[in-house]
Amino acid sequence: MLAISRALLANPRLLVMDEPTEGLAPVIVDRLSEMLRRLAEEGEISVLLIEQNLGVATNVCQPRRDHGQRPHRARNAGARPGERS
Repeated sequence: MLAISRALLANPRLLVMDEPTEGLAPVIVDRLSEMLRRLAEEGEISVLLIEQNLGVATNVCQPRRDHGQRPHRARNAGARPGERS
């Protein structure tokens, strides 16, 4: 949480996080997930999230349909080019 707060102080346009919920208590995971979702919804910062916890990933990465953007479907990193994940 401290590392994320420090990163946000720089007012970034892109926030990249690699498994930010690893090792956190479930109640903290829920709070962090909600905070990241709100950051993404505000639209002033893009969030690139690498996460094994599918619940957190889907909560943070809900497609924003109100801006006419198509949701991006990430490809499984283990899939070969041309394969669907």
